[in-house]
Amino acid sequence: MAEAAAPEVGISCEPVAGQEISRHLPAAAARGRGKKLSLFGFQSSLPTFGKSLVVSIIPVTTVLSMVLVITVIYAGIGTGNYRNRDPSHFGNFGDSLFTMVQVLTYDSWASSIARPLQYDGEGGDKDTGVQMFFISYFLMVLAAGIILFQAIVAVMLSEFVVTEYQENFLNVQER
Repeated sequence: MAEAAAPEVGISCEPVAGQEISRHLPAAAARGRGKKLSLFGFQSSLPTFGKSLVVSIIPVTTVLSMVLVITVIYAGIGTGNYRNRDPSHFGNFGDSLFTMVQVLTYDSWASSIARPLQYDGEGGDKDTGVQMFFISYFLMVLAAGIILFQAIVAVMLSEFVVTEYQENFLNVQER
């Protein structure tokens, strides 16, 4: 089968060993300019995206550190306040930290941890301190995650735009 008979936008499905893919793509854009034709349009922006991801490592680490600090503080508070009421979840600091991570991941925290803990054993009165403890933790982690995540996205986008601008500027100067 002759390659000349292939349509202008067609792709040859038969690979030939030792030849570049651009020789099998008869598109006019791939020939004569020294550029390789990309089969996927997003490939040209991958280095820029990678650079912006590297720059965002510090803000992501900051967010995770803040959530970890909040979780550790609340685990200490939980151990001090609820050690005797719920020793399986708050008996020591390790149990409390594990419990707070369970709350952080929304893993049945309301039904298995917060609701049984809010009722004291005598008379069934609700302890509003337990409610405030879990609600404040939830709001602190939610606020830290949402607000700081917005900052991460802003840093990534600005770095992406700056990197793209610099690459375009260098390409114009090379011409």
